[in-house]
Amino acid sequence: MTGYTKAYRARASKVAALITKNPELPIFAEVDSEVVADDGYNTWFGEMRGAYITELWSGQTKVWEHNEAKNEPDDLLDSECPYLDEWESLSQTEYNERTDRWIETRPWTKCIVIQVGTPDDL
Repeated sequence: MTGYTKAYRARASKVAALITKNPELPIFAEVDSEVVADDGYNTWFGEMRGAYITELWSGQTKVWEHNEAKNEPDDLLDSECPYLDEWESLSQTEYNERTDRWIETRPWTKCIVIQVGTPDDL
């Protein structure tokens, strides 16, 4: 068995284990832009690089990961939250409470994400 095949099987085993342990979760692909950089193709081929469980929310500007939103909320809030102007006069504590609550009340979807990159050996 080649090194590539061993590495692929290890990644595939991880994905299979996540799916087996969490059959109720939807599965989404996170695809590197270099895989689908040309709009002229009807299909694309990528290589599975890994998988993980996360929570996603599809906002107006992009799909956000919950961890990203909690750890770096300013990008999400600036792009998505319609209340920032209203909350401008609040104390920092009240502002933080409102923004934290707003982030937590998005309809986050817990899911399995499969990471897809450009194939190395196709």
